[in-house]
Amino acid sequence: MANQTVDRKYRSFVGSNRTFPCAAGEVFFVGSAVFGDAATGNAKRPDTTTTDNALGVCTEAVDNSAGGAGAESVNVEVGIFGFKNSAAADLIDLGDVGATVYAADDQTAALTDGTGTRPELGPVVYVEDDIVYVRVGKY
Repeated sequence: MANQTVDRKYRSFVGSNRTFPCAAGEVFFVGSAVFGDAATGNAKRPDTTTTDNALGVCTEAVDNSAGGAGAESVNVEVGIFGFKNSAAADLIDLGDVGATVYAADDQTAALTDGTGTRPELGPVVYVEDDIVYVRVGKY
C-alpha cells in the first residue's frame, strides 16, 4: 500500500456517548472517571479492583446512593479527557506520553498501579502543567 495523495473521507468515534446501569450505592459527578465492574458490567467509580474497565467520563451527575444495581443509569462519554496529575513517584510528565496510566481516584491519574491497587485508566495523550490528558474508554 502507498501513502494517500489526496484527501479522503473518514469517520471518527471520538466523543461517543453510552449509557450504563449504575452499581448499587454509586454517586457520579460530571467529569469523573467511570469504570465497568468486571463481574457485572455496572458502572462504578474506580477502586482497588484492577480488573474493572475504564468506560469513559460521566457527562451528568447521578446519585444512586440509595438505589440497587441498575436503579439509575449514568451517561458516559468516550474520548480524551484531562485529569489531575499525581505527585512524587506517580507524577506523569511528557516523557510518559503513550504510557498507560492508572486511576488514583475518579479525578486523578497516576503513573503506577499502586502495587496492584489501581485499575488502568488509559494511555497518556499529553501533559500540560498539572493536567494529564488520557484517552479513556474503548471505542
